[in-house]
Amino acid sequence: MIKKFIKKNLPQTLVTKFISYRQKKNEFKYFQRDRSKFYDYSNYLMTNDSQIKLTAKIAQECHVVEKGLTMPEMRPGFGIGTVQNLINLCDNYIDRNYNLNEELFLHSLNVLNEYRSVHVNLKYEGNKNLLRQIEILTENIGYIPISKQVEITKEDYYQYCKSSFDKFSESRKSVRNFEGKIKT
Repeated sequence: MIKKFIKKNLPQTLVTKFISYRQKKNEFKYFQRDRSKFYDYSNYLMTNDSQIKLTAKIAQECHVVEKGLTMPEMRPGFGIGTVQNLINLCDNYIDRNYNLNEELFLHSLNVLNEYRSVHVNLKYEGNKNLLRQIEILTENIGYIPISKQVEITKEDYYQYCKSSFDKFSESRKSVRNFEGKIKT
């Protein structure tokens, strides 16, 4: 009722200015709320001030190393900066006395071990210090389940596609390299 009165009795330029002011005020309020949530829930400032944030950063770096390891023609010595950062993040995780049995943390150690193993087998001489740091880190933890790349055939991949959902979903794996064409 008030809106109708204002629109009818005030000059259009004043109504337009009022609406514009109200929109800007709301935009600023929404911006403040979004900015606050962004700072609270993102790792924008790289604070790693909680186990969740640190684990997320470990997962991010771990994924980069995993991807490099799965390349068909892997370049020896790839990702030295990322691997060093992952080692530092894992050391930070240990120093904070977080749960050393956490699955993602153990997986990152698996990936570092695989990185080391691949480079030792290649007799890569590029950065022995980095490989030694991985060895020290993983020795300090003790038992770490081994993670290896798995090769599967097309038949194996589609074996459970008509099974129960549980059986089907448990059979899924990430596929990083493909042979032949991918049908869309």
